[in-house]
Amino acid sequence: MDTEPGKPAKSTLYTGPVLKFQYCKVFQEYARAISQLYPDIRIEGENYPPTAFNRCLGTLISYLKLISILLIISGHNPFILLGLQTPRAWTWTQDNKIFSCLMAFFLYNMMETHFLSTGAFEITLNDIPVWSKLHCTALLCLFDPSQWDVLSLVFMKVGP
Repeated sequence: MDTEPGKPAKSTLYTGPVLKFQYCKVFQEYARAISQLYPDIRIEGENYPPTAFNRCLGTLISYLKLISILLIISGHNPFILLGLQTPRAWTWTQDNKIFSCLMAFFLYNMMETHFLSTGAFEITLNDIPVWSKLHCTALLCLFDPSQWDVLSLVFMKVGP
């Protein structure tokens, strides 16, 4: 953590409870709702890491995306090097380079995002797990009164 000389780190300035979210798409909504109810809680959020296999697969797809786009732009035919007949799809990409590059970029990005986004999140209070989407099938919904019991679990430990 970067701090200015003579200033303590941000985490040492705050001594109250820390509610930590590990990634969720509606993190801002959860943080805003909790902050309104309990303004003394510091809320942190970060991406929940994908599995090692998915991370490797996402990285591989990212490299394939770059190689594909470079091959399309350069006009080199990789099928000749492999001793294969050039497919009609490759000929089409050479006739429509801009569209082909855009299509390759978006399709590879879609696959890459699929493997790197977990959609999972966990809520911890002072490093004690309180709720996990990884272990629950229901999605925590702060705006559904039937699920406010999850929030009460969190704040029973903190108090109002």
